[in-house]
Amino acid sequence: MEAVDIIATLGLQPGGTCGYTVNTFVAPFEVAPDESRSARPGGAALYFLVTPDHPVRLHAIASDQIYHYYAGEPLQVLLLADGNAKETLVGPDLVAGMRPQLEIPGRTYHTAHTTGRWTLLGTTSWPAVAAGEADIADPAELATQYPQAASLIDRYAGDAAARPWPT
Repeated sequence: MEAVDIIATLGLQPGGTCGYTVNTFVAPFEVAPDESRSARPGGAALYFLVTPDHPVRLHAIASDQIYHYYAGEPLQVLLLADGNAKETLVGPDLVAGMRPQLEIPGRTYHTAHTTGRWTLLGTTSWPAVAAGEADIADPAELATQYPQAASLIDRYAGDAAARPWPT
C-alpha cells in the first residue's frame, strides 16, 4: 500500500502534531486530572500515519501516552525530558533492538520521522488530550535547555521545517 491508500482506507485527516490522524476510541467516562486541567475523557486512542513530508512535530502533552507500531518502516523518535535526550526506533525488528511500543511520559517533548516512505502507528493517552493542549516547542529554546542534543534538535526541526504541514 501507499500512504494515500492508508489515508483513504482509515479515514485519516491532517493532524495537529502527528502527520495524519483519526480517533478510534474515546473513553465513555471523564476525569479531572488536576486543578489546572479541565475534565476530559479518561483515555483515548488514535491511528496516525507519518510520511517524509508529514513528520511528528516537536511537541509535548501533559498526558502519558504509548506509541504502538503497526506497519511500514520504523519510526525514529527523539525524546527530551528532565535534561536528558534519547533517540529510539519504534518498529518490528526486535533482534535489532526495536520495540513495537514506546512509552512517552507526560510533558516529554518529542518529535519523530519515518525512516522510509511511511509508518503507521497508534497512540493511546490517559487521560485524553483536550483540544489545544499540545505544547508546540520552539526548537531554539529546547536546544538551549538540551545543549547535548542541540544538533539532533536542529536536524529533526530542519526536517520538519523543510516540509509544508498538512492542511
